[in-house]
Amino acid sequence: MERRQSILVIEDSKKISELIEIYIGTQYQVFTAETGEEGLEKLEREEIDLVLLDIVLPGMNGLEVLTEIRKEREVPVIILSSKDLDMDIILGLKMGADDYLTKPFNPLELDARIEAHLRRKSMMEKGRKGEMLKAGDLKLDLRNPVLYFKGKETELLPTEYKMLRVFMESPGQVFTKKQIYEIVWEEDYAYDDNTIMVHISKLREKLEKMTEKRYIKTIRGLGYRFEK
Repeated sequence: MERRQSILVIEDSKKISELIEIYIGTQYQVFTAETGEEGLEKLEREEIDLVLLDIVLPGMNGLEVLTEIRKEREVPVIILSSKDLDMDIILGLKMGADDYLTKPFNPLELDARIEAHLRRKSMMEKGRKGEMLKAGDLKLDLRNPVLYFKGKETELLPTEYKMLRVFMESPGQVFTKKQIYEIVWEEDYAYDDNTIMVHISKLREKLEKMTEKRYIKTIRGLGYRFEK
């Protein structure tokens, strides 16, 4: 069964959140949060396709929440705001929000805006299909030696790029040093363990600095395996 697209509503007014859920709940799975902190937790925990974000929130305000979202995610964000907060709307758009709606809003307009942004998101993902190699939260650009992780990116050296591509194409598979050498350097293995170890070490360092996780695991006596 196909997964329903999900909307996260970060809004401190229960009445507004409930109305939004009534408007769109038959089409989308709706998650709600009354504070920015709760919203960020749900964004981390759930698979969210679009965020409706109120600017005025207790604790972290909406603009602070938006800043945190944009540090790691490209999810569409529509700001919900009162008409007297025009400057906050402008600032929010400059900070990376995709759109805005002023309260009170027409439910038909809300639905149309959500549908438009989800359609655009889907088209962008289809446009990238085949150009990105994914493994968990990691995305490797197949056109350029660039690695992405939750909105962050880092450039790879040619050898690092080839090596990581080998691992990401077959997560969980153990590769011997001989296999890695012959695939990456495209020549017969000449017992050059030190070269492989140095490049593995540098690649690990970049991955761990970027993700705080160890993706490349040493399998003693055999070689290396990429943990998804």
